[in-house]
Amino acid sequence: MNNQKTGSYTANLIGNIQSHLAGLQGYDVMALELIQNADDAKAEEVIFDITDAGLYVRNSGQFTYCGDLERFCSFTTDGNYKCDYHRITDVGSGGKLSRSENIGRFGIGFVSTYQVTDHPEIRSAGIKLALYPEHGKWSIEEFEEPAGTSFFLPWASDPESEGRLALGISHISSDHIDQLTDDFQEVLRKSLLFLRHIRKAEVRRNGKLLMACDLDRSEETDLIISFRPSGTVEQWRILRANAEEAAQPLYATHPRLESLHRSTEISIGLRVDPEPITDGLLYAFLPTEQATGLPLHINADFFPESDRKAVIFAGHQHEQAWNEMLIEAAATELSRDLDNLLQILGPVQLWSLLNRAYEISKPTEHPICFSRFWDRLKASATQAKIAEAQDGSFQRPENVFIPRTLLNENQANALLEIGGRLAAEELRPYQTTMNQLGAPILTLERLVVLMESAFSQQEAGTTKVAPERLQHFYHPFWEIINDLLSDAAVNRHQFSRH
Repeated sequence: MNNQKTGSYTANLIGNIQSHLAGLQGYDVMALELIQNADDAKAEEVIFDITDAGLYVRNSGQFTYCGDLERFCSFTTDGNYKCDYHRITDVGSGGKLSRSENIGRFGIGFVSTYQVTDHPEIRSAGIKLALYPEHGKWSIEEFEEPAGTSFFLPWASDPESEGRLALGISHISSDHIDQLTDDFQEVLRKSLLFLRHIRKAEVRRNGKLLMACDLDRSEETDLIISFRPSGTVEQWRILRANAEEAAQPLYATHPRLESLHRSTEISIGLRVDPEPITDGLLYAFLPTEQATGLPLHINADFFPESDRKAVIFAGHQHEQAWNEMLIEAAATELSRDLDNLLQILGPVQLWSLLNRAYEISKPTEHPICFSRFWDRLKASATQAKIAEAQDGSFQRPENVFIPRTLLNENQANALLEIGGRLAAEELRPYQTTMNQLGAPILTLERLVVLMESAFSQQEAGTTKVAPERLQHFYHPFWEIINDLLSDAAVNRHQFSRH
């Protein structure tokens, strides 16, 4: 006799929300979630109005609605996933997971809004939906909303409300609202660079504009970001690549990847005005908190951690393999045309980039795969004419000398006359990296080689030297020799002691 019994295997709604919220602390995370929702809805505009009553969010996208939340969503019968209203009432449904055109596939979810509200409202497609998680209920009614979608999040200001008590989280005070206002403005400053649709975002306080960001993507390789009311303008150059070929072997070793339909497109953001950024971030369309270690941003369809603050580079699963492949493809693209990169950045910023790539190739806190940047750049840079010389020319690194000490103008000219070019003085901070790429240190032995070539046709005592020639060539040249002899003597003494 078979005594086996079966039953429902369920999840607790409040417990689900609490579990998600544990990794979603911070108003910046909530702002990113709401921006992501807008971009996935193909909205071109999103407005945050922080009012005394609650947070009002409006975007120009439209929620999809099947017409009946009490029945199984009819959208699924046509091979689509559930409508937006069905999905938002099903916490953690993961409906976006296999849609490559969406960026909201990270398990974050709309639940991040419960940081500030007990009962979020969604208004779109002619209806208003209100959620009551402490009761596991929702309500819906007709609502005339102008074209687009709005969310209203009434402040959870009562510490004893059913919602706060059920979720076990703190109420919202005026200090929290002030912090949210600051955080949302900071998010707008760095979050819109690689979005697919949004071109305008605003933060308001009771209707008054605090900050607006306008994006001009009219050129494929250029992006202009304008901020109001400050009037600040940033110009970015976007390098683009596609890792489709590099992804093919992964589909064989990790079959799960092909069914996820991840995008193989990669974008590298270089700010060219007002000046390059100091520390770049990895973007999974929206920014993570993980540094690239380079003065640029890298955007791709990375698998982020569940809190979206970092990218997965551990675990030996398909997520790690995919992310490492994207980093390697980004490194390949960055190193593909250093002449073009020199034109975009100028010599100092290019060598700053090379220097940073060299630094992260050493054992650091960065994932091991980041060493690919130096590997690829080194292979290209040794063959490219990117080393600026003091005479204004650009040479391969192997064709410029690095002096141990600063040479004056007459000394540099004397050295140039016998075929020795010095690296431009503005590149002095990057001498170690230049040396790694083949630029030789100016030593006595190397100077002798130059002298033998330059003076090979001269015979002692046959050339009369004018006083001006003595002053502008031989005296400075002898000063160089004298300094190098001193260096050589010091080096021999140190060697003998060992």
